[in-house]
Amino acid sequence: MLDAAQMALFEVGNDELVLLPRDTGDTPDGAAAAARAALGDGARLIVGPLFSAATTAARAVAAARDVNLLAFTNDAAAAGNGAWVLGFRPEEQVERIVDYAQRRGLTRLAALVPDDAYGQRAAGAFRAAAGGGAIVVTYPVGDGADPSEAIDRLLALIGDGLDALLLADGGLRTQSVLEILRFRGLDQGRVRLLGTARWLDDPDLARSPLLVGAWVAAVDPAAADAFARRFADVYGRVPGPLAGLAYDATALAAALLSSPAPIDRATLTAESGFAGRLGIFRLLPNGLAEHGLAVLELTGGTPLVLEPAPRLFPPTPAGPGA
Repeated sequence: MLDAAQMALFEVGNDELVLLPRDTGDTPDGAAAAARAALGDGARLIVGPLFSAATTAARAVAAARDVNLLAFTNDAAAAGNGAWVLGFRPEEQVERIVDYAQRRGLTRLAALVPDDAYGQRAAGAFRAAAGGGAIVVTYPVGDGADPSEAIDRLLALIGDGLDALLLADGGLRTQSVLEILRFRGLDQGRVRLLGTARWLDDPDLARSPLLVGAWVAAVDPAAADAFARRFADVYGRVPGPLAGLAYDATALAAALLSSPAPIDRATLTAESGFAGRLGIFRLLPNGLAEHGLAVLELTGGTPLVLEPAPRLFPPTPAGPGA
């Protein structure tokens, strides 16, 4: 992430800009101390930290000095009070894939999610996007947890009346869920599987034959590949999964700091948003970030783009917190 940030500063910034890396020590107290150190050295904008608790701690320090913060967490709870959550939130991924499914005529929807913070956030977004009649079932997580009972409960609730099933999880847990669903007789020729970008974090899962034909909302592969090639040209290695996010946040900071305009919240929350290496994104007044995501169909190999990521944002919807 630091290498990507330095690359962004070199490509977008000017000679007067200085990147001041500060180590958070992987604790909230460390993040607060790092923010104080950066501000003491004259930082006008903070990029980071990575985790939710660290963001909340650093946010309080930055807000006291009226300095804004662009964090990498995807936890909406850390947003606000001068901090923006730039991570790819499960909520926006769920909203995107449910909207696409409904526009394709899939209206009888259900979700099977883990009983953890990620699953709760995905479930809340799913209920809001899919409507009151949507079915949500959670399964236990942790050592030795077995999702079989939850899957049986889901199948009993849906019967034969289902168009699409959201699986908001990833890795080995999703692989296990897929195998149980197949064993229980879920007809993937009739029920479309929907997912979040967590599927793509595990290349083996993304190539699984059990997910062939499934739909997922994620960064446009062409944009991700182009960034990866550029990073490899500079550093001679493949970037980590969050490197593109670090590049875009730093490039935005560099562009703002290079402009004579003040870095105020009106500038940060420009409705048109910003064009990043990973696609368009914009910062909302409530501290959340909205990303332009593509809809992909998994094929067991290179995903097929069903609907490209948007090139422009529609007007921000009016309402509380918007």
